[in-house]
Amino acid sequence: MEKVRPIKELISPGLLNEEQLALVPWLAARYYCRKSEVLRAIIPAGNRRGKKIRHLRPEGDYGPLAGATKGSPLVLTPDQRRAVDHICGCLDHPQPRRLLLHGVTGSGKTEVYLRAIRHGLDRGRQALVLIPEISLTPQMIERFQARFPGRLAVLHSRLTPAARSREWERIKAGYAPVVLGARSAVFAPLTELGLIIIDEEHENSYKQEEAPRYHAREVAWWRAIYHRAVLLLGSATPSLESFYAVEQGRSHRLALPSRVEAALPPVELVDMRDEILQGHRHMFSRPLQAALKEVLSRGEQAILFLNRRGFATFILCRECGFVLRCPRCQIAMTMHLARRRMVCHYCSYETAVPTTCPNCRGVYIRFQGAGTERVEKEVNRLFPAARVIRMDSDTTSRRGSHEQLYRQFRDREADILVGTQMIAKGLDFPLVTLVGVITADTALNLPDFRAAERTFQLLTQVSGRAGRGVAGGKVIIQTYHPKQYSIEAASGHDYMAFYQQEIERRRALQYPPFGDIIRFLIAGTEEGATMAAANYLLRELEPLKVGTLLGPAPAPLYRLKYQYRLQLILKGESLEGLALQVMELLRRYRRHRPPWKARLTVDFNPLVML
Repeated sequence: MEKVRPIKELISPGLLNEEQLALVPWLAARYYCRKSEVLRAIIPAGNRRGKKIRHLRPEGDYGPLAGATKGSPLVLTPDQRRAVDHICGCLDHPQPRRLLLHGVTGSGKTEVYLRAIRHGLDRGRQALVLIPEISLTPQMIERFQARFPGRLAVLHSRLTPAARSREWERIKAGYAPVVLGARSAVFAPLTELGLIIIDEEHENSYKQEEAPRYHAREVAWWRAIYHRAVLLLGSATPSLESFYAVEQGRSHRLALPSRVEAALPPVELVDMRDEILQGHRHMFSRPLQAALKEVLSRGEQAILFLNRRGFATFILCRECGFVLRCPRCQIAMTMHLARRRMVCHYCSYETAVPTTCPNCRGVYIRFQGAGTERVEKEVNRLFPAARVIRMDSDTTSRRGSHEQLYRQFRDREADILVGTQMIAKGLDFPLVTLVGVITADTALNLPDFRAAERTFQLLTQVSGRAGRGVAGGKVIIQTYHPKQYSIEAASGHDYMAFYQQEIERRRALQYPPFGDIIRFLIAGTEEGATMAAANYLLRELEPLKVGTLLGPAPAPLYRLKYQYRLQLILKGESLEGLALQVMELLRRYRRHRPPWKARLTVDFNPLVML
């Protein structure tokens, strides 16, 4: 293991406090990574090698959103009042507490957060609020800056290094007792931390998939213990791990079972198999087309959701069956119409859209599948007068683009918002009376035991964007599997129905939360050497005699970025105790690595296993 001391010499004096230095060895041991990697995750880039930002301003600058007026607290519902009173009671008696705020979409969780933060500030305690997506930042900044003007700091990856370091120094100097940010904001240098809020706690984005592979929820709980603070997890669709912790008495549940101003929108499931049998083969079913026409005629807004970007998901030659694949990854390439390019979504390799088959020179090429770009094009064709905005990683790559698109839709400069999962959560637009899910089956068939959970969460969250105003709303979900339990439960906004089926499935297979998983991934450019490294690792793991060892076997995405990928899975109860053995195993592997030319990564309870 690398020593902490050389890394400390590269940063500004006094930049890390005692708590952050104490966190380094815990993270390194739990997630099997170097201490230097942990420190680099904690320290802002602009503060390394003595580049300390010394010019502080008491107030943050958030560009066009900085002019938010002071917000007035809303009138609480009885359920909100009970939740706020419980949280405030915990803040009044400092000790580590873990709470789950389980509230349906539109139930007013944000107002509960704001009231609890205010209560903590009045008692000299600081607050940290984590959100899963940068796309949620504009609306959250508006609400938090309105309630706490001049006392808010924002941390996320789209900030420039200078801006991030400036915010870090404002926090450390005490100008900003409220911090709002994405995953890495969990390391913010707050010394009087009293409340940690993780909004949409079920989201995968809270787990960092690169070294150091930490989960913000686990780090937040460590900080809550250190500061004797309250950890508040909020979600309409809690992760199974968080809800199971409530059942086991390790967490306390606060319920918001109904919306503040309106009822949950009715959900209509459209069986696309019936649409095909009746001769309708369009990507928009007849009910969805009729609903869109009606919404536009009333001057209201709609959201169309598809968790795939691009125009076509692959190109198929109908003469020889050839599919154009990335030469680096062997993954089918996606067509992006606006750029007229074929793009690999894993390594970003690009090539021109072929006009003839590269294999047989045939001319019968067909564009298969659909992405958000094609949805946008079809909407423009069916409803030429409609104003359409598309929000995905292609249209939000420039700094400030999230805020610009958000403001355009908020200010009614567009009628229809088309997007991927970044529009599925957090956004609150009262004029959205229709949400259409183009296909609910995208994630169901992935080789991942969490596929059903992700499907339920995503459908429930995107459905919650509809009917938030006095006009009400509806949701139309298109699917080829209307009887699948996660889709059925989502159509009824019924978390418990989903949870009861899914938890029994997990129990039978001993998947989390009933056990732990450690994934060992071996990747190398030479297939034989990679297999040799995997077999060496297998021999090293077998003497542990703990749990069930599976593999080595090809990863679901066997070849990525010129590298062959093999994995071993160790599954068992309470595998945290293996930390020292796994760290020693990593040391031995690194000593033997040069002859194999294969890289080993270790992930504790991975959320993505592709």
